[in-house]
Amino acid sequence: MQRLAADGYHVTFTWHSNESAAPTAIQADLSTIKGMDQFLDQVKGNSFDVVVNNATTVTEISPITTTSLESWQENFAIGVTAPFMLIKELGPLMPSGASNINISSLNTLMPQPGIAGYCAAKAALESLTQVAARELLSMR
Repeated sequence: MQRLAADGYHVTFTWHSNESAAPTAIQADLSTIKGMDQFLDQVKGNSFDVVVNNATTVTEISPITTTSLESWQENFAIGVTAPFMLIKELGPLMPSGASNINISSLNTLMPQPGIAGYCAAKAALESLTQVAARELLSMR
């Protein structure tokens, strides 16, 4: 992100719980629809050449049989639903040649025991990315 800013891009960061890590960023809770809507209200008037979906959550490390539903849902809310909403709402506003970058993980190819929610969410993000690439391309 710092490199993009240095190259002349207008860069907007989000943060949820660590403002000192991104002092010029917009506070956003991307794990809820309300938080996502509040963030989108703040940025919708802007022009975006690049959107990077890199948000993640602290993942509960436990076998599937003891993983909480809340942990599973939080992985999907932040790892899949938030990027979906950003693509849905910002994609049509992006100019031709703009890019949407979704950050995945090697855990889609090498899933690790104990982090089923994280692995599944990243695999879903990869599938969403493939669909979005085709759909956004056809809009241009």
